[in-house]
Order: sequence, then C-alpha cells, then structure tokens
Amino acid sequence: MDYNKVSERTPARPSIGNAGTHTGWAIAFSVVAAIFFYVIYQFLFALIIDAYASYDPSFATGLGALVLFVFGSNVLAFLSGAVVARKAFPKANTIGLFYGLATLLVAFAVLSVFRELGRSDANWIVAGVNVVVIVITIFAVRVALLIND
Repeated sequence: MDYNKVSERTPARPSIGNAGTHTGWAIAFSVVAAIFFYVIYQFLFALIIDAYASYDPSFATGLGALVLFVFGSNVLAFLSGAVVARKAFPKANTIGLFYGLATLLVAFAVLSVFRELGRSDANWIVAGVNVVVIVITIFAVRVALLIND
C-alpha cells in the first residue's frame, strides 16, 4: 500500500448531491404517519385503560393511564412515524430526518408550555409532563434512527 495515495486511506463517501434525497418528504411523511399512529395508539390504549379500570377504577386516573395514554401514545406515535418514514424513504438523510423531527418536537414543547402557562389556572406540573414527554420522544426517535446509521 502506497501511503501517499489519499484515496486508499479514506473511505469512499457518497457525493453531497445524493446523500439526502427526499429528506424533506421523509420528514413530512413521518409527521403524517405520526398523526395516524397517534390516533391508533390513543384508541388502543383507551381500550386497555377501560378494561383495567373495570377492575380497578383508580387505574383510569392514575399512573397507569398517564404512562399508557400520555407517554405511550406520543412516544410510540413519533417513533412509529420515524421508522415508517425511514423505511419508505431509504435514501433520505437519517440525521436530517432526526433533526427535522427533533426541531418540530421542540416547537411543540414550547407551544404546549406557553399554552399551559397562558391559562388562568396554569399548572407547572402539566407543563413539566409535556416537556418530559417530548424529551423522551426525542431520545426514542434518536435511538431508533441513529443507532444503525
């Protein structure tokens, strides 16, 4: 091996023009898919909560409902949307898809905190739960998209 040749020492990289084709479409598709999955998960988790609430009525308003209905619906919806978009657009830039979704989720967090604190009966706990849900969602999407890239 001749150490003066740069091409033998550096791995081949795709050209910049081909590196992120259809990333914008992948982000849009991911958001639409996340909305679809959110409705599906809300329906399924509502059925589960209703089934368990018939045995224990406190489950419908307790920690189980919070975990399933709030955390489960949001995190799983965006996670499913991101994975489906990654499979539908395999040439899309995964890092761009992640940062596009993360930016959108941060904007949702800011809007939800402002909306909650703008109410006459504002509650910091609700705003905090919204922020925690968004942070967990961003972490889950990061793990799903960037772990194998």
